[in-house]
This record gives sequence, C-alpha cells and structure tokens, in this order.
Amino acid sequence: MTLQGFAVPCALCFALCACSTMRDVAEPVALEDGFNTPASDGTFPIALTSIQRGSIPGQYAYQTGFEQDVGMRVFAGLMPDAVVSGSVGGSAIFDARYQGSRTSEIAITPATTPGGDPILTGTSGAFSGDITLTVDMAGTALTGSDGLLAVNGQIDGQTLAGTVTYRGLDGSLTGLIGEDEAIGAFFATSDTTIYAGGFAGKAR
Repeated sequence: MTLQGFAVPCALCFALCACSTMRDVAEPVALEDGFNTPASDGTFPIALTSIQRGSIPGQYAYQTGFEQDVGMRVFAGLMPDAVVSGSVGGSAIFDARYQGSRTSEIAITPATTPGGDPILTGTSGAFSGDITLTVDMAGTALTGSDGLLAVNGQIDGQTLAGTVTYRGLDGSLTGLIGEDEAIGAFFATSDTTIYAGGFAGKAR
C-alpha cells in the first residue's frame, strides 16, 4: 500500500505510541499545522509517516501524514520562487487545475490487548480536478466551484487570501494572482478530516 504521492484511497492504521519508521528529512523542526514555506524540492522539514504530498515547481506544495506522538498533520504553502507578473485590474477568467490529499473518518480505536497501544485509523486518498476561477469587475475577488472544490478569495494587489471548501469542509487559502496566472495553496482540519492542496491556472 503506497500513500506517498498520489495513492488510491486506502485505510490508514497507526499505533499512537508504538515505534515506527520516520521519513528521512534534514533537521526536523517543530511546525504548526497550516501554511508553511516548503523547501525548493517541495518538501517540509518534519518527520512524518504515511505521507501524501504533491508539488508543482515554482507554484505550490502540500503534505499530509502522521507524526509520531502527535497525530495527523497537514501543511501547504507557496514555493519559495513562486511569482506572478502584473495585476488584475478588473474582470478575468482563469482555467485552473487543482490537486491535494485528504484523510477522513479519523478515529482512535482503543487497544485490543492489555498494555497495547490505541490505534489511529482513517481513510486517505488523493484528489484532483479542473476549476474555472473568475475575477469580479472590481478586481477584488476570485471565486469558482466545480461542485467539489469551491474557492472564495480576496485580491489585494498580487496577494490572494480567503477560504476554500472541499466536500463540505471549509479551509484556508493563500496565494498569488497576476494578469496571466493565479496560484493558490490551501488546507483544512477538523476532528475527523484533514486535507491540503493547491491550484494553478492561466488567464484566458
């Protein structure tokens, strides 16, 4: 069962206290869930197992997984070299492609044997799709939906911020937007579901 990258949906199972093999990363650090700047190769400096991740060079990266003794973690951010040119001064349409990873039905199952470890379970998989994003006439909002992912962004110069909703769970959005390109990274967490991803689109 392969969870790294774009795996098909599958069941996750972790011993919360048992030893497990960590992903090799350079100098793991404490990161807060949410928006972080990835390394130039699209990775985040934290040791996780059962990783799902993705990145587009020069645009965005995201990563979800399990951290020993902590639980499920979620990270997303713009690549360090992400840039756009110009600005949108009025109405525009961007044809974008998005991708991400999601873990749902997260639950803790009590240990089945005396002295055993509780088990964290969930269902994980990758998602992707195409979405049309529209800038309003004032050039201050970027919105769109494909029925699964909805984007509701506010534009301030080249800065994009706001919210997304994927399969009913609201999340946070950060990004950049210019006259020719829109780039976004997003994430969400709840007691039972997490997701992270990004989108990039070109103006028509």
